[in-house]
Amino acid sequence: MKIALKIFAICFLHCSISTAQPFSKKYFELTKWASNNTDSLFFKSDTVRLVKIIDDTYLTDGKSMDVDEYFGDANYLMLEFAKQNKLVLTTTNRNAEYIRKLRGSYTWDFNTSKKILYLYLNKKLLASFILISHSQRRVNIRGKYMDKPKVETIEISLKRNKL
Repeated sequence: MKIALKIFAICFLHCSISTAQPFSKKYFELTKWASNNTDSLFFKSDTVRLVKIIDDTYLTDGKSMDVDEYFGDANYLMLEFAKQNKLVLTTTNRNAEYIRKLRGSYTWDFNTSKKILYLYLNKKLLASFILISHSQRRVNIRGKYMDKPKVETIEISLKRNKL
């Protein structure tokens, strides 16, 4: 009985340690994130916050998020981490009321052991960010549709890695 209890305790400890470290390359693959980009803040600031975007699935489960409201109607940058390390960057300018895809060949990579996110433009390092430990927090974003509840997602903080 004691041996079974010890085995259970070891398995439980192993599972809790492995789930406490969710950040890997798979964490970003095929996801969308947004960051405040007023005055090109994303490209200049020492620390940036990324909020994970939940795709609009209103027709299937009623979920949608009002990203504009979350950023207080400020400009923001959308980062879409696509297949094969491709990255699509889109800026939303609330004052001029336009959405623009940034030109160039953007790619990304994530070093799991160092917790560093690398962004590249035309195969040259554009920026790198270190994930701030314990920065992940749950946030609720108002739904786009009035009759639907807020959508829960996560926000992470990254510190710019000096090139």
